Amino acid sequence: MISKQAFYKRCKTQENKKLNDKKIIEIVLEYRKKVGIRTCGIKPYSELKNDFVKQDIKIGRD
Repeated sequence: MISKQAFYKRCKTQENKKLNDKKIIEIVLEYRKKVGIRTCGIKPYSELKNDFVKQDIKIGRD
Protein backbone atom coordinates (compact mmCIF):
# COMPACT_ATOMS: atom_id res chain seq x y z
CA MET A 1 0.00 0.00 0.00
CA ILE A 2 1.37 3.41 -0.92
CA SER A 3 0.30 6.80 0.34
CA LYS A 4 -1.62 9.31 -1.74
CA GLN A 5 1.41 11.56 -1.74
CA ALA A 6 3.64 8.82 -3.15
CA PHE A 7 1.02 7.89 -5.75
CA TYR A 8 0.67 11.42 -7.09
CA LYS A 9 4.42 11.97 -6.97
CA ARG A 10 4.87 8.86 -9.11
CA CYS A 11 2.19 10.06 -11.54
CA LYS A 12 3.89 13.44 -11.87
CA THR A 13 7.28 11.82 -12.42
CA GLN A 14 5.90 9.54 -15.13
CA GLU A 15 4.21 12.48 -16.88
CA ASN A 16 7.45 14.50 -16.82
CA LYS A 17 9.35 11.52 -18.23
CA LYS A 18 6.89 11.19 -21.12
CA LEU A 19 7.23 14.89 -21.95
CA ASN A 20 11.03 14.70 -21.82
CA ASP A 21 11.03 11.62 -24.04
CA LYS A 22 8.94 13.45 -26.65
CA LYS A 23 11.30 16.44 -26.56
CA ILE A 24 14.34 14.18 -26.91
CA ILE A 25 12.84 12.34 -29.87
CA GLU A 26 12.04 15.63 -31.62
CA ILE A 27 15.57 16.97 -31.07
CA VAL A 28 17.24 13.75 -32.26
CA LEU A 29 15.02 13.45 -35.35
CA GLU A 30 15.80 17.06 -36.28
CA TYR A 31 19.52 16.35 -35.82
CA ARG A 32 19.34 13.22 -37.97
CA LYS A 33 17.63 15.14 -40.77
CA LYS A 34 20.59 17.51 -40.87
CA VAL A 35 23.46 15.06 -40.38
CA GLY A 36 22.23 11.68 -41.55
CA ILE A 37 20.36 8.67 -40.29
CA ARG A 38 23.35 6.49 -39.49
CA THR A 39 24.70 8.66 -36.69
CA CYS A 40 24.23 7.13 -33.26
CA GLY A 41 26.06 6.81 -29.97
CA ILE A 42 28.53 9.27 -28.53
CA LYS A 43 28.77 11.73 -31.44
CA PRO A 44 25.15 12.97 -31.47
CA TYR A 45 25.09 12.83 -27.67
CA SER A 46 28.06 15.17 -27.40
CA GLU A 47 26.71 17.50 -30.09
CA LEU A 48 23.16 17.62 -28.67
CA LYS A 49 24.20 17.84 -25.02
CA ASN A 50 23.96 21.64 -25.02
CA ASP A 51 20.41 21.50 -26.41
CA PHE A 52 19.41 19.09 -23.65
CA VAL A 53 20.91 21.35 -20.98
CA LYS A 54 19.08 24.40 -22.36
CA GLN A 55 15.75 22.59 -22.08
CA ASP A 56 16.52 21.06 -18.64
CA ILE A 57 16.47 17.51 -19.95
CA LYS A 58 18.59 14.98 -18.12
CA ILE A 59 19.76 12.12 -20.30
CA GLY A 60 22.43 9.45 -20.36
CA ARG A 61 24.24 8.38 -23.50
CA ASP A 62 22.79 4.87 -23.53
